[in-house]
Amino acid sequence: MQAAAWVFQMFKDTWAPNTEMSFTSRMCLASLAGGLAAYIACPCDVSLVRMANDVALPRTERRNYRGIMDCAIRIAKEEGLGTFWRGCMPFVYRCCVMGATQVGTYDQFKIFSTLRDLMGIPMWHYLP
Repeated sequence: MQAAAWVFQMFKDTWAPNTEMSFTSRMCLASLAGGLAAYIACPCDVSLVRMANDVALPRTERRNYRGIMDCAIRIAKEEGLGTFWRGCMPFVYRCCVMGATQVGTYDQFKIFSTLRDLMGIPMWHYLP
């Protein structure tokens, strides 16, 4: 989720550079960042899954990839570029939820953890 956190911070700095975002806006932006990061990372994920599953195939059906780049190049040449994104939407949806729950709540907690009451005591001190 590092890529989603980076994309989220880039979006946040662009769309709300000097203002505080609401919790809802933060969650929506984190969800968008997670989905976009997943969509961009799909070719790498497809290549890694293909390489991992290649070992489980019978010897006659194996593709014998030499590495991630060999795998990606061969997929693009033999099956076309669209293969990298075929069936990617469930992965993107999952990463949207993960982005919102991980990145959005983390960023919200960073704000909450810096809040202090009138006497300078951290607000999280009052949590049970």
